[in-house]
Amino acid sequence: MNRHGDAQRVLLLTATVTPHPQMGALVVRAPDERFEQYRAAFGHLVSSGATELFDAIVLCENSGFPLERFDDVFADSQATVVYAPVAMDESAGKYGRGYSEMLLIDRALEQVGDVVGEGDRIWKLTGRYQIKNLAKVVSTSTSSADVVVSLRKYPSKWADLYLFGFNLRAWRALSAHLDELKAASGSVVMYDLIDGLSAQGIEVTARLGAEPILAGVRGHDQRNYDSGTQRLKRRARQFLHIVAPGLRV
Repeated sequence: MNRHGDAQRVLLLTATVTPHPQMGALVVRAPDERFEQYRAAFGHLVSSGATELFDAIVLCENSGFPLERFDDVFADSQATVVYAPVAMDESAGKYGRGYSEMLLIDRALEQVGDVVGEGDRIWKLTGRYQIKNLAKVVSTSTSSADVVVSLRKYPSKWADLYLFGFNLRAWRALSAHLDELKAASGSVVMYDLIDGLSAQGIEVTARLGAEPILAGVRGHDQRNYDSGTQRLKRRARQFLHIVAPGLRV
C-alpha cells in the first residue's frame, strides 16, 4: 500500500526543452531559457510541499534533453521521481503543440508500466506551469471519476489541458483517437473526445475541484497569469462555479 491508499497518485510532468523549429505558437524557444523556466517550476513543486501529494512523479521530455540535469531540483522530493525520455513527434511539430503533447503523454505511459497501475490517478501538468493551490485542486477533485478536467463552453468551447486527472482506462479510450488532433484545433477536438467518453461508460467530471491559481507566463504568448485581467477571469469562474455549478465556464 502506498502513502495515499490502494491507488497511487502520479504526477506526469510534460516538457520540451528544445522545441522543433517548425513548432508553432511558442514565444520562448531558446533551450537555455526554457530549461530555467522548467527548473523554476519544478523547484516550486518541491519547495511548496506539493510533491507530498504524490507517490510518483514522471517527467517526460521529447527533445533529447539530458533529464539528469534536473536531479538537484528533485533532490528533496517526497515522491519517487522517474524520467521518461521519448522520441520527438515525427511530424516535427506539423500538427501543433496539442498533438505533440498528447503523443508525448502516450509514449511516456507506454514506458512506465512498472510505475503506473490500472487503478492509479494520474495528474498531467504542463511542466513550465506553477499552480499555487495544486494541493487544493487535487484533494477536492472527484476521485472516483475516470477523467477530471475543466471543459468550457463559454465564451467558446475549450478543454483546459494544462492540468487534468485521468486513469489508464480513460487514457486508452482517448489515445485511440489521437490522430483526430491532426485535423483541427487540438483543445477543441479534445473537448469533444473527452466529453464523448461518457457514451463509452467512462465517468467524466467536467470541472476541477477548485479553480487553479496559476503563476508565471503562458507559453504561446507570454501572458502573465497574475495580471489583473487573468485574476478577474479566475474570480468570475470561482463565483460562477458556486452559483451555477452546472455551467461550463
